[in-house]
Amino acid sequence: MRSEAVMRAPRLRVVHRDQVPPAVAKAKAERSARRVVVTLSFSVAALTVLGLVMVLSASSVTAFSQYGSSFLFFKRQLLFAAIGATGATVAARIRYQVWQKAWLPLLAVTLVLLALVLSIGRWPAGRPGGSTFAPSPSSRRSSPSSWSWWPPLRSCPGT
Repeated sequence: MRSEAVMRAPRLRVVHRDQVPPAVAKAKAERSARRVVVTLSFSVAALTVLGLVMVLSASSVTAFSQYGSSFLFFKRQLLFAAIGATGATVAARIRYQVWQKAWLPLLAVTLVLLALVLSIGRWPAGRPGGSTFAPSPSSRRSSPSSWSWWPPLRSCPGT
């Protein structure tokens, strides 16, 4: 037989209507983040496919008349799209802290490559220049990583 002193009532806490348990809030946040990533991925894929179709429609006649294959430029562009998708997947798997530490060297390399364009890059309208070196893709890749030092971006929610 139990006595009253041994039996204790469970401790209850008051929960407001809008309050959810931490596990449920975390699950909702993860679902929301997953939705954003999926939406962004589908948007990028759709724009890439649209760009590939534009390349095919704009260059098929020229490619056939000069090289004998209507799909020459399309295949080349498709290869570069696949390389870009692989690179984007690898870059997305790298932790943000690595990008924070690497922004300064990436920015320095980008500035050097952009300066090289002035000396060895191809010039428009027939001006003298050496090769067809163009580092603008590297400048696009390193620029977002260099934004991590800017204080207003550090205080953004979700970063």
